[in-house]
Amino acid sequence: WIVAILWALLSFGADRAASGSAGKLLSISDVVLRVILGAGFIYDATLVFAGTARTVDAEWLGAKIGLYGVLIIVSIPVRMAGFRIRRRLAVVGPDTAHELSAALKSLQTPTLLAWVVIFVAAWLGVAKPM
Repeated sequence: WIVAILWALLSFGADRAASGSAGKLLSISDVVLRVILGAGFIYDATLVFAGTARTVDAEWLGAKIGLYGVLIIVSIPVRMAGFRIRRRLAVVGPDTAHELSAALKSLQTPTLLAWVVIFVAAWLGVAKPM
């Protein structure tokens, strides 16, 4: 719970400060934490499938944990684009519309992939197929 609350606070702070002086440091911290947590969940899932996990023994739950790790990793480009959009909105100029349009287009694939991962994880939670 503590890690989740701290992560939520960091994400909220990075989002709000993206256009300010502390925004760069907070946004980098947010991305680094996402890499660490995503890799950790994927590692835990790998241990489940290797049969060496000590906390989880159901393969469906290991798959769900791994998908959650993938979802966290996939969210990184979306967060980075969001930070860029906030920074550009703080300094509106003639090229802003073009840059924002390009940033939004770059979000399509990661967002679609994130929804696919969410639906597969939800299905694993309901069906428990393994």
